Order: sequence, then C-alpha cells, then structure tokens
Amino acid sequence: MQRRHLLGTLAVLAGTAGCLRLEDSGAATTGQETVSETASETPTATATATEADTTAQTEGSASEVPDYPSGLDEDGIKTYLADTHSSALTGSSFTLRRRIVDQEFGGDLENALYQVADDGRVLETTQFNTEVKKYHSSRGVVWRQTHQGQVRYGATPMTLPAREFTAYRFLQKLLRAGTFGAPSEPDTSGDVVTWDLQATGVADPTPLKNRFGATSVNEFGADLTVDERGIIEELVAEFTFVAEYDGKEKSRLARIETSDVGGTSVSEPSWTAEARRRAPEVALSMSDDRRVVTIEHESGDPIPAGTELTMFDGSGHLGFTRISQTLQTGGRLDVWVENGQLAMEFGEADGGSATHEFVGRTGVSMFLNGANYVNREV
Repeated sequence: MQRRHLLGTLAVLAGTAGCLRLEDSGAATTGQETVSETASETPTATATATEADTTAQTEGSASEVPDYPSGLDEDGIKTYLADTHSSALTGSSFTLRRRIVDQEFGGDLENALYQVADDGRVLETTQFNTEVKKYHSSRGVVWRQTHQGQVRYGATPMTLPAREFTAYRFLQKLLRAGTFGAPSEPDTSGDVVTWDLQATGVADPTPLKNRFGATSVNEFGADLTVDERGIIEELVAEFTFVAEYDGKEKSRLARIETSDVGGTSVSEPSWTAEARRRAPEVALSMSDDRRVVTIEHESGDPIPAGTELTMFDGSGHLGFTRISQTLQTGGRLDVWVENGQLAMEFGEADGGSATHEFVGRTGVSMFLNGANYVNREV
C-alpha cells in the first residue's frame, strides 16, 4: 500500500500510530538493457517479438486491476463510499480503530478499538477518560469500567448490529468535508489492490460543524487508502474549526484504520458472568400527574456521582445533567423538567416546580465515559 504525507503536523502524529507507507521508488526495467549479440543479427524479428511480449505483459497487468469499487472513480470519491465500506465489512470479521486527537494539547478525545467476529460478536474497547470494555453478543452487552480506581460492571439486553462498528457515520462526515482529488495509480503489490487519494481543502463544512459544535471549518486535509472491495483501509484527516462555545480555533486529527479483515477472532471475556451478576438494577416510575420520574436503585453496582443523566419523551430530547452524588442500592432519585432544564433531588420530591408534563414514550439514560448504566423507558 502507498502512503502520501499530508501536512508536517499530520505526518508526525500519524507516524506515532503506525508505520507510514512510502511510495515505491524502484526503477522499472525496460528490456533494452539485455539485448543479446544474436538479436542484433535479426533486428526486425527481435523488435517484433519484443513489442509483442511488451504488449502481452501490459494487457496482462491491466487485466489484473479490478474496476473501481462503488463510490470511487477516476475523478475521486462519492460520499456513499462510506456505505460501500460498511457493506463490504458486514458479515466478515475485522478490526477497526477510531481516534480523534486534540492537536493543541496532544491527548485523545476519542479512542475506540472494535474487534468484530464474523458471527456478530464484538469486543469493544474505548478510552474516554476511563477505559471501558464491552462484549456484544446475542445475549446483549456486558461491560467493565475502571473508574477512580474501582472496577464497575453493567449489562443491557440491547446490542448493536455489526454495521455500527464500521465507523460509516463518521466516515461519511469526513468524506463530505474534504475536496478529494483523483485516485493514484493502483497499488497491486499487496493481497488486494488499493488506491490512494488526498484532500487539500474544505468541500462541505456542515458535517464537521454539526459534529464538533463549530461555527466554521477553516482548513481540511486528508490521506485516504481504499481497496478494491471498497474497504477504507486508512483515513487520516487534519482540520481546524472555530468552536461555538468559546469562539477559539481548535485543531483536530482524526484517524480510522481497518485491518485483519477475515482474520479477526473474538472470545468471550472471563468477566462476563460477574458483569451480569453485578449490573445495576433500577426501577422507573411516573407520578400520577406525569411531571416527575422516579429512579430507584434496587441492586447491583452503584451509579457513580458525575454520571450523565439524559431524558427524552414524545416531544423530543429534554436535556441532560450530571448526578451530584452516588446512587446506591436502596437510593431514590426524582427527576423533572423545570424551565426547560432537567432538575433532580435525591429522595422523594414534591415536583412543585415542574413545568413540563411528560408525553408519550419517556426514556431515561445514565452513562459515564462510554459505560451505559441505565437505558430504559418508563
């Protein structure tokens, strides 16, 4: 596979995550250097034979290069290349890593590794301040989180299809954002044929503005490698934007790598039984006037202080807040909406300040750094 350098900063950061692929600099032989003395005696016949051999080799090489995958052509890419990538991985095993790096401070804002088996089982490792390991299977999801020196567990009966681990949504945003040029000559040196592409400017800032809460996207550059199946083997993008919350310019590096297609295996971790046993069990109930939702912790691991609480109902998303203390077994938390914001009280609340009547399906989610403690409807 080939690799082109995008920008100086990107090349340095990208190099820390793996070896860069360099373009082949070897010179091709022409055949003219090995003409024998005998050939000089019959120049016409030799020239004709050489031309025929060269033509045959050229035609043979051309036939080995497959057509472009859907979403890629001689002019560049289409955004639906992300869907081609996802479809090509569906039903196969693969490993995918996704990182977003804060280039100002050097830390990872997101760091996720997905190991997906061909039977749909997934081992997911994420690092959002704390490390969380999740095991997805037909029985749902179990997880293990190390938080403030303590190991906590959880489980949910819901799982995600393997498609959700192909990063196709984020890929769509990155592909839309950049002005990608024409692909390179195909690289046929590996097991599959690949093409390299580069983006050197902003095409559509909207996806990144929405994703990162930005008022503008000022710069965008990227290196992309895609194979004959449409699988994006690597996408490294560097971009700057002005953040909406403070008006300052931010610099980010995003990297997506796909590897071990057809060769990834997943085994059930040794801690899954303990995770199911220790998973928090909560009961949700609604007040008669539908203005207060009560969350009661019945058993299992406590839900730590700082856990984010978010709610929705038939009217849409109702906001989020963080719980101020740990919710232990036997504990109660009442939640309501007050002047457009979530309010709460540990223990029984009268809800007199509630200004919203919950309508339709009402859901409660409680999560901390990627670990979902509660994801239920009342």
